Amino acid sequence: MASSVRPAVRYTLMGLHMALWLTIFLVGLLLAFNIVYFIVHIAAGIALIIYVPAAIALSARDSESTFDHAGGEVAYLVIQQIAWLFSGVWSALIAAWASVCYDVTYTRGRYTYHRNGVCAVVIAISALSFLHFVILLGWMSWVIHIARTSPGLSATKGFAMPTHKLLVSPPYDREPVSMSERSERGERGQSRGQAEQYSTPFPTAQVAHDDATGVARVDRGYQLTSATEAEREAELMSHAEGWQHQGAGETR
Repeated sequence: MASSVRPAVRYTLMGLHMALWLTIFLVGLLLAFNIVYFIVHIAAGIALIIYVPAAIALSARDSESTFDHAGGEVAYLVIQQIAWLFSGVWSALIAAWASVCYDVTYTRGRYTYHRNGVCAVVIAISALSFLHFVILLGWMSWVIHIARTSPGLSATKGFAMPTHKLLVSPPYDREPVSMSERSERGERGQSRGQAEQYSTPFPTAQVAHDDATGVARVDRGYQLTSATEAEREAELMSHAEGWQHQGAGETR
């Protein structure tokens, strides 16, 4: 279950991440332009464009590349969290105190301040930025939890693994084996199997001589179960034939 659910959750989080960035960036750019907004949102967008599409492509190909290793993904999420937390706090400060959020009218010797439409946009940016921060924080905590608690995997190895492989169901206690190691293990296993075969005690075959017919025979009360046993019986039969010829010579 985890092998299919976890990657789907990660892709969903990536989709939300991209959608929120695009929404906040366009709203800030078109409805409440601010140079600080622009710099922070552009920086976050550049990091997103570099990391997220590459991570999706590597995951889809089940790549062994460590570009999107779990430790790197956590670091990327920390950077994004800093950007969106700053965006949320900055927007809240603008909404609370900046004059851009208020229209000022002077009537009968009094100044009156009214919140304008820009203020509503800034409040929306602040709320979306904080929501984005919470999603990224949850995503990061989830990856850290899996890397630290996966059975058969130390935290160090967990953070070094590609994230898409880390999210697959355990166990992780088997290290990747190269082709040369696989070949060597196969040869060792074959040699060990042959040694066990030849070291297995064989049933004792009895060579008997029939005095009535003068024919030597091999008596065995078992079925041949391997080529080795067949070779052993052939050897016994050869000895028996030799004894038979020897007995015939003595008779003459």
